[in-house]
Amino acid sequence: MNRSHITFTFLLFVTFFLVACSKEISLTDQYGYMNNSMDTIKVITITEDNKSIEGSYITYRVGEETLLEEELPLSGQVNNNTIELNQGIDGFNETVMIMENSLEIRMNGGKSVVFYPVSKQDVEDLLASLERTLTVSQTIVKEPTELIDEEQDSDKQAAPKVNNEEQTNIELDKGKENLILLLEELGTVQRAVIDAIDENGWYQSIDEIEPTMEEFKSVVSPIVSPYFTERFIRDVVIPRMESFFCYCDAPSPLEGEMRLDVTEEINQTNQGLNIYAYRPASEINTGVKFNVHVVEEEGDWKIDGWEPILNSHESSFEIGTDEVVDYYALKGVQLELIETIEGPAYHEDVYIFKMTQSEQLLAVQSRDWYTVEGTELVELTYQVDIDY
Repeated sequence: MNRSHITFTFLLFVTFFLVACSKEISLTDQYGYMNNSMDTIKVITITEDNKSIEGSYITYRVGEETLLEEELPLSGQVNNNTIELNQGIDGFNETVMIMENSLEIRMNGGKSVVFYPVSKQDVEDLLASLERTLTVSQTIVKEPTELIDEEQDSDKQAAPKVNNEEQTNIELDKGKENLILLLEELGTVQRAVIDAIDENGWYQSIDEIEPTMEEFKSVVSPIVSPYFTERFIRDVVIPRMESFFCYCDAPSPLEGEMRLDVTEEINQTNQGLNIYAYRPASEINTGVKFNVHVVEEEGDWKIDGWEPILNSHESSFEIGTDEVVDYYALKGVQLELIETIEGPAYHEDVYIFKMTQSEQLLAVQSRDWYTVEGTELVELTYQVDIDY
């Protein structure tokens, strides 16, 4: 079945949030916390009693004909700025980090997922969006004869039609959502590899690399294999083992988190897809634009290679506001442009947006996709006081 998948993840987070914060934060208007994923809505409801929490973990997902619901019990303890769960659930390990304006969920395998505030109205709207997605999906998969029969039945209302262009847009957006998720998780994968090296004690020696190539492969391959092809791991990641032990500022062979260039076409070849993506600038490295090759392996899209084509140190990416808005819309995050200021380094535009769900600020530099998230951090980084 061809279906446009939309995933939203929510946390109903009650008063224990205040325990972990250095200053009081009002949650009066907050229903919970949200993270955008791909094809389900996940809701966690929690109550606190003397630093012990209990609640439910509810999953909604689009089935063949209706939204399916599953509920599991949830319990744990609040300890400083963490919640220690009594059991892992659906990929969670036992640790939830409590941030000032978000929650960070540690996943099995080393990944981290960040959740942002969401209102009850947002939750209701997004559930309604899933219902609409189900309706559209059912319309798309109807046989042509079914639609004809419905049109000929004068006693029934004509079924909604989805023309070829609309169906193409649905499929294109779904494809972009999957690619965005794959590219964004590269940063998590890179951190997971570094954590695994550290846990094995291989960073303890500065003068020599302790693991053999086979030892390194046995630890790293299971971490990176969901995201990279066997060929890429064999020919790029493992042979460049030494780069993971470099005490320098150079990126690893995994490069880190990337942003899909939503203005470029996705080109399909016999081997897979050719796409363009940005590795945003960081406090250490400049930004780089890549031509990325993606192929299907074991039923999933995986990265098979990339070539850098532009460095922000040499030339601006010239990111526009519409591009940023469209990118975040594919992640389920609605942005409102508040102000454009001049960047401190290259004197190019920095866009200040408000994320409508969380009402937090987000700053994106047009030159290199450098991104700052959270009102306090945006105002501190750019020395501005934004009135919104």
